[in-house]
Amino acid sequence: MPSRLISVYCPRCGNEFFRRESDVIDTIKQSGLWQCKKCTLIVRNQLNSYPSGSKREHQGKILIKTEKGWELEHRVIMAGILGRDIREDEAVHHINKNKKDNRPENLQVMLHTEHTILHHTGLKRSEKTCMNISLAKRRKTLKREDIINAK
Repeated sequence: MPSRLISVYCPRCGNEFFRRESDVIDTIKQSGLWQCKKCTLIVRNQLNSYPSGSKREHQGKILIKTEKGWELEHRVIMAGILGRDIREDEAVHHINKNKKDNRPENLQVMLHTEHTILHHTGLKRSEKTCMNISLAKRRKTLKREDIINAK
């Protein structure tokens, strides 16, 4: 005979769940506390989390663990130099174009528009790419005929 469903509240998030009584009893015997799966994973991740100041690499850039979570190291360094947070419309540029070189003398704050212009000035693009950019700016989708005509 299957175990009956009982109403259980997660002590962490306060949500109500319906679980088999035998599963709840087994969980309490093993860990001393029943909580929902989401809360269990949150606690497990916090226990296994890296301490503040830890570093790791992601997509060629260095991330550093802060109180806010994982942040790009070059943005944290520049925020410390400026004494304020980097705004959303600002970018931190690596002067020597090495994403891992986060020395203060290699970092420069600029607006995203200036940063985009800096990296795209002088690039040679095909007619097809120029058309894609132009159409994207006008928020139009590229049609099959346009691609064929661009070749």
